[in-house]
Order: sequence, then structure tokens, then C-alpha cells
Amino acid sequence: MDATVIAVNHALGAIAVELENKTCVVLETSSQFFLDIGDTVTADWQSEDTILVKNVNKDSEFDAHVQKTTETRGDAISSISII
Repeated sequence: MDATVIAVNHALGAIAVELENKTCVVLETSSQFFLDIGDTVTADWQSEDTILVKNVNKDSEFDAHVQKTTETRGDAISSISII
């Protein structure tokens, strides 16, 4: 399922994305990643293990871990500053 990047914290390796169904997911990664707000990414968002996130806009990929699933954009965005 595709998602849109809504927030990025490169210093903490944290990313917030909004899925097509408007659910938001907070990711954490120690991998190097290249994302901008608005990029489209795809992954198996239901996995409880490490997931492979593919950046459709930049044709790149990285491993990440799902930290949190939330219903609101505000909660997801605020979460990436405190991981």
C-alpha cells in the first residue's frame, strides 16, 4: 500500500507517513534514507518486524521498524520528535 511522507526527522532516523486509508504510521530507521515531505513510499505496513520501505519518487529503499500506528496526523508528526 502506498503512503505519503508527512514528516521527517533525519537526526533521529524517524519518519511519519500517511497511508491511503488516512491511518498514520511512525517509522524508525538506522539506515541512511533520502525522503522529502510529499514523497510516495510503499511497504508492508502491517508487519511487526523490520520492513523494507521503497521510495517511489527517488527509486531507493531502506529498512525501517514500525514504532507506532495512529489515527491522527498531528500525533504522528509530534511522535517523530520524541522517539
